[in-house]
Amino acid sequence: MRRRILNTMLAMLLAVGALLGIPLSVVAWWWVADNAHQSLDARLKVISDQLIRAEGPDGRVPPDVLTGEDVAVLLPPDGRLTLRYPDATGIERTTTTGSQIDGKTMADSIGLGDAGTLALEIPLDQVRDDQLAAVGIVAIVVAGSIVAGTVVAAVTAGRIADPLTDLAARAGAMARGDFRSDWKMYGIAELDRVSRALGDANAEIALRLEREGEIVGDVSHQLRSRLTAIQLRLDELSMHSDPAVVNE
Repeated sequence: MRRRILNTMLAMLLAVGALLGIPLSVVAWWWVADNAHQSLDARLKVISDQLIRAEGPDGRVPPDVLTGEDVAVLLPPDGRLTLRYPDATGIERTTTTGSQIDGKTMADSIGLGDAGTLALEIPLDQVRDDQLAAVGIVAIVVAGSIVAGTVVAAVTAGRIADPLTDLAARAGAMARGDFRSDWKMYGIAELDRVSRALGDANAEIALRLEREGEIVGDVSHQLRSRLTAIQLRLDELSMHSDPAVVNE
């Protein structure tokens, strides 16, 4: 009984953990990526405002503005800023500042009108690390909930199964004729009602058996008295002088 209750509750805990853990992990994964995009977008807007203020009379941004201290402090760790702009001859040029990134990147870009396009990139591995950390936190929380639920399930299973086992053992003893033990209360309303009902039945059966024993004893005494009288009379007849009487 205990194992069955515990297995049922554990199965429910695992199902709830899966139903909550998987969606939460997916949401955490998306949330970290979206947060990274929003951070890049916010930094791009601030940087673009500074570049627009630095535009020359011809509407172009001086490339050396990207290497300034004001832009450098706005770059994310290991970030790279790229400005693509047309020169005086209309040929597209590229100016880059920040860290060199090897491998895949996460990037956001913003248009500067005639001044070109501004793109900000960070290593994709950096975002992946944050995503894995968020999923790990969700997994730890779900695992902790399952462990706590397992402890509660074990306590609950014992609290339910032990009284049922005790009731079954006591009912078996009553069936074997043992009416001496008291029926316990377990603090569970349903089990207490069963225990009280069996206790009342135990008392009623014991009382009836006691009365039946008294009746049987009285009847036995009466029968022994009559049989003793008959036996004495037969003993007398066995010593009669007539052999036919003795044989009869």
